[in-house]
Amino acid sequence: MPIRMPCLRNDANYNAAFAVYHQTRFSSGPALALYENCLRFLRVGTTGWIGLADGRGLLGVGGGQYTEYKHFRSKVLLPPVEQVNTHSDIRIAMKTKREKCSVGALRFSVELATDAAPLAETKNVLDETGPDESLRNWHCGRHRQAQCA
Repeated sequence: MPIRMPCLRNDANYNAAFAVYHQTRFSSGPALALYENCLRFLRVGTTGWIGLADGRGLLGVGGGQYTEYKHFRSKVLLPPVEQVNTHSDIRIAMKTKREKCSVGALRFSVELATDAAPLAETKNVLDETGPDESLRNWHCGRHRQAQCA
């Protein structure tokens, strides 16, 4: 059974505003992809082992990019993990599984942050302004809000 976030409703506009709000918290596509993937496994506590090739695809890295694991780890894996831990309501930790002499699979342990402020902040922002206003603020920026009205 998927985890149900307390602020989500059966309102498509509200849920879209919630998703957009979380998308703006991350500055890279790999961080957002990692967050969305790990969030699904919050109740389980771990993602299970993901093959390195599948992990590259999950994070949007092409086949010829970062072929050495040390570069893949430093440039593609660690920055999104840091962003997710800093800017979201979950905390993740990466574990590796070796196959012979190289890393063959990844696993992320997932837990709810002790300070789940981003989720509470999302609920307050959406409840105060309403989903349509939140989407307008995201699209136009608060300083140009009148132009979109």
